[in-house]
Amino acid sequence: MLNQSKVRLLTKLAVYEKSQEGKKNIAIRKNFKGDFVSFGIIKTIIAVTVAYLMCVAVYFMCNVQFYVDNILYLDYKTLFFTIGKYYLLVVIAFGLISFLYYTYVFEVAKKDTDKYILRLRKLEKYYEREDEIRKRVGGYKK
Repeated sequence: MLNQSKVRLLTKLAVYEKSQEGKKNIAIRKNFKGDFVSFGIIKTIIAVTVAYLMCVAVYFMCNVQFYVDNILYLDYKTLFFTIGKYYLLVVIAFGLISFLYYTYVFEVAKKDTDKYILRLRKLEKYYEREDEIRKRVGGYKK
């Protein structure tokens, strides 16, 4: 006999599993929080490094005439120190922002998948009750 609440529960589980958000959240929850956040921060730092190097290259290309004219008179130590200082500031700022972002994304995914897991446990209880009833009545038919 079909149980309407079990059918509704199965439908909710199937809809969540097939949805784009459900697939994304289940994939996120396969990781530990620290691993997920750390990997996100590493991706961000790599992207920021590439973008920063591109910006520095564009800056030098725009001012190439100045650097060619003053190649012998530049204070390269100060120049590289300034570039490094700004790089660190940018990396720290984006690292902090990405830490907050990926922590938030994980917590939202955790909240949504916790509902999904509760529904799975409820479904498991339905099946356990059905097994108990079948055992009392006479077992499974083969």
